[in-house]
Amino acid sequence: MRLARIPIRVGHNRRRSRAFLTYAVPPAFGERHFIDDHRQLIEAFSGRRLNDEFYAPHVALNSREREWGARWLADLGWPDVPLIALHPLAGDQKKCWPVEKWKELIQVLGRERDAAFLIFGGANERESLEAIFNNSTLRHQQMIGAELGQVKAALNHSHLFIGGDSGIGHLAAALGVPVVSLFGATNPRRCAPRGHSTIEIVRQNPLGELAVSEVERVVKQLIETLTGTRR
Repeated sequence: MRLARIPIRVGHNRRRSRAFLTYAVPPAFGERHFIDDHRQLIEAFSGRRLNDEFYAPHVALNSREREWGARWLADLGWPDVPLIALHPLAGDQKKCWPVEKWKELIQVLGRERDAAFLIFGGANERESLEAIFNNSTLRHQQMIGAELGQVKAALNHSHLFIGGDSGIGHLAAALGVPVVSLFGATNPRRCAPRGHSTIEIVRQNPLGELAVSEVERVVKQLIETLTGTRR
């Protein structure tokens, strides 16, 4: 660290890191969010307490992303249709809700509401993601293998995001999109999305045992809250 010429090095006073620090903060015990871990460091070192809003993640679009998003939305041809963004898969299988259950959830939501679906994923997930909409007449748009700026722009136009414990859920929350996040083995107290919107956590471990009816109930309640309507 001295060779790196970093004169002030702040961190938690843990066995493996204390030798590298110039200002060591006693770690707090118990379950709390990773953001709150860093908040403790900032406030202990600065001597200042800042409100919760200061620590809520926020991501903004640049002008190029906004222009792309406007063109993309116009090309979809669904100007007045709510967009529901979906991110069904993740690199860790323990974080994945079964594709069959995603398909059932989407069919239920599509029957009851006039909505279109955006499906996000990596290029290597294309086959599994396309299976979700096999033989479906529901309006949907694939965002498979899209660039980060395009993902941000599309999410920014979404009315709701549903996904598992993965980075895109954090991105949606930081953009201010309402989020329903499905958790299994990982702990939402430590790593749930945070942002400036409504965030609902649905947890069942193992995640594969989470019932479609429970996710449907949470999604419908959130939609009702956001729109002020009941169906």
